Amino acid sequence: MTTDGSKVEWSREFLEVLADFNIIHRVKEPTDANAMGELDATQQRLRALLRVKVDGSGHTGAWSERLPGVVETYNHSLGHEGSFGSRPDEVISEKPTEESKDNLLDFQVMRQMARNLRHNTELNEKNRGAVLADGAFRTTKYFDKDKKFDKASRITRIRYSEDVHQVDGEDGPYIKDTKGELHNPKLLKAAPVGSKSVAPPPGLKKGEFDDRIEEKKKLWPQARKIHEWLKTLPDGAANITITNKYKDDPEFRAALNPANVRLGFLRLGKDGNRDITKRPVAILKLLEGWFTRKNKKDQVWLAVGTMPAAFKAKPDVAAPAPVEPEEPEAESPRPSVGFDHYLDSLLKWLRGKEKRTATAAEVMRHLRRIPGFANYARHHPFANRAANIVMTNSDVLELVSGGSFRNPKIRAKVK
Repeated sequence: MTTDGSKVEWSREFLEVLADFNIIHRVKEPTDANAMGELDATQQRLRALLRVKVDGSGHTGAWSERLPGVVETYNHSLGHEGSFGSRPDEVISEKPTEESKDNLLDFQVMRQMARNLRHNTELNEKNRGAVLADGAFRTTKYFDKDKKFDKASRITRIRYSEDVHQVDGEDGPYIKDTKGELHNPKLLKAAPVGSKSVAPPPGLKKGEFDDRIEEKKKLWPQARKIHEWLKTLPDGAANITITNKYKDDPEFRAALNPANVRLGFLRLGKDGNRDITKRPVAILKLLEGWFTRKNKKDQVWLAVGTMPAAFKAKPDVAAPAPVEPEEPEAESPRPSVGFDHYLDSLLKWLRGKEKRTATAAEVMRHLRRIPGFANYARHHPFANRAANIVMTNSDVLELVSGGSFRNPKIRAKVK
């Protein structure tokens, strides 16, 4: 059984049940957004069937009351993609007494699995070739359930790291970077050698630049009052306690009036934004940093730091230093004379191939087989990208049609 890495749903009791039935538990790779894609797709189909107009039942009660019937319909009356349009009860039965020699479904499943394997292999090879040709890459970002992110992006868009890793070669099916770490090529995005890691200014993360600064400034006086009161409570105060204390205060009701501030983005629950004037907790959510929850489960708030009279985005946040304009990078020089040795070997190898042509990835693989090149590339990253080598040796090398944008074909010119 495959699950995600959550320790809440898949607790010790869950693991004990699996052990009792001799069921192997596998945890999906956190960075692989589609590792449980079949389960996600099934859930989406069930959600669609649970809509009243779809299932045709006309039932208007809770969805949980209709769920058994919907599952029964899904399992026994609908064709499934996995069984090539056949209903599950048509392909799943008791253990047969004898083996069938003309099992069409088995053939269809094996054929589809072979196609999927070929597709996945070609995709991995294409991605690995692009990374080798460009000489650097970004990795997929870790999907952390405790962090806030757009849930739709889990399926529709993979996000890549700000850090750029330099290629140091291959180790079996993996790409190795200059730190010695191995990476699955399926989860990488090729980047040109020389690409810089993206580091947002510290002030941006700490709230100095915020499109909601005006709302925070308007509610600053009320926030200070709540803050001073919470400082007198070592154990903090719950949502309901804060609400009861300030919801009828005319000053707070006027400050929270939608005509004064817009706080709909705070998502205070199903009815939270209907009468925002009675929701002083919205101020704490808006100015998190000065206020924090005691823990993730309990809605108990604590005060942080000492709020000054003048507005300040977050406690102990220094003003961001002015951003100095970056000087344009000097044009990368041609690799030192030491590269000529590797170039001679490359030209000899290319001229021995059909049409004197190879892909950029094949060129980099050949160079890395030459003793000493890997160390040379670490000290001269410019030589870690096939396109750079062609550009600086255009008298003997050229790009030709037939490859891809990331993995072009390279040809040795005639002497």
